Amino acid sequence: MNYAECFVVPNIVHYIMLRPDNSVVDQNATFLQYLSFLGVHQHIKPSHIIVHGNVLPQGAWWRRTVNDVANIYFLNVTDVPTEVYGKPVKLIEHRADILRLRIIYGITIFLQCPHRATSLLALRSGFSTAN
Repeated sequence: MNYAECFVVPNIVHYIMLRPDNSVVDQNATFLQYLSFLGVHQHIKPSHIIVHGNVLPQGAWWRRTVNDVANIYFLNVTDVPTEVYGKPVKLIEHRADILRLRIIYGITIFLQCPHRATSLLALRSGFSTAN
């Protein structure tokens, strides 16, 4: 990789889907989310779509998303931010904003150190979620 290639923005789309509360119920994907994934797939044509979340989406619309959208991955987020500098973050939307900043920072570090590996769970690989 030469110096100029280090500054190419990767064609990757990131989504954040967080469980709205501390319940253990799986989050069902909606029709609007399906349309969003499909629209990104058809118009932006990313090399990868990465869904960052603390629960794997479920339901008919998620299954259809996985079938209709290529190169979609789920990355489990185990440390959803709950505070910033000691101040509590109550709204899930604000937690997602903080997570977005962490993701951008992590990608920046990753691009500067391409030898680092990430573990992505390929949805088309027939994995088991019972762990």
